[in-house]
Amino acid sequence: LPNSVCSHEIYEPLKILYLSKSEEFAAMRTSSIKSLLATLSPPHYRCLMLLAYYWHGLTAGLDKEDPKLAELAQALGHLILRPRVETQLTAHDKHPARFLRDLLCSPLDVFASTAADGWVPPDFADDDDDGDGDAEDVADGGGGSGSGGEDVVRGSEDVGGGSQLGGAV
Repeated sequence: LPNSVCSHEIYEPLKILYLSKSEEFAAMRTSSIKSLLATLSPPHYRCLMLLAYYWHGLTAGLDKEDPKLAELAQALGHLILRPRVETQLTAHDKHPARFLRDLLCSPLDVFASTAADGWVPPDFADDDDDGDGDAEDVADGGGGSGSGGEDVVRGSEDVGGGSQLGGAV
């Protein structure tokens, strides 16, 4: 991809947030991440949110310290977060992978305000009876949530339809 999902403008602020490896600052870091992500454009924010929920569903049975989760975060971290210009120094930064691991383990913590507004993450189950788990399933919002595909792929309009969703759930 030519650009990462998150804007390069939040690369350095996220790097600062992840300087401390201590978990005692996790709540403060989560709060700061929420604020930073709120500065993303709506399409970038929604794309990140949907990817986080989708990948969370795929990795739900894994412990936060599982090596498979760390490998996935390392492999995909640079797709989610990259600096404007990659240098030899930024090539070894660990915070994109740590950020993605946090998103994979607890997307509800980061995107809680969206859930509080009435939007619920789509169920990415394969319900079109072809058994392939394809993009068609993601585009139609998955099965079972009652959200309808038009709400998930709507672009800059309200994802989930807020008031529309309230009566459907």
